[in-house]
Amino acid sequence: MPRWLWYLPLSLILLASALLGYRYGVVWVNMDRGEAAAVWAAHYAREAGGDPATCLALPDEAAWLALRCGADERAWTYRISRFGQLVSLTRGAGI
Repeated sequence: MPRWLWYLPLSLILLASALLGYRYGVVWVNMDRGEAAAVWAAHYAREAGGDPATCLALPDEAAWLALRCGADERAWTYRISRFGQLVSLTRGAGI
């Protein structure tokens, strides 16, 4: 068995790690709060049937962004990570 073949699995793992790191880096740099808020406001309109114009996005301590949608007693609060993924969803009075 050739010696270079022993290093092939390690090289493939390193290449995959580099590609994933690059991809997540690009997502990290290009994601802004406005885009994340628009996506989750549209989700609120689809799920709750509410108006996305009632949504208010604020920086949050528990997550990157807190998006509060709806009236006070029926407000939905989305906590969103830096990658635009949902961290938690609270239905009711929230932030």
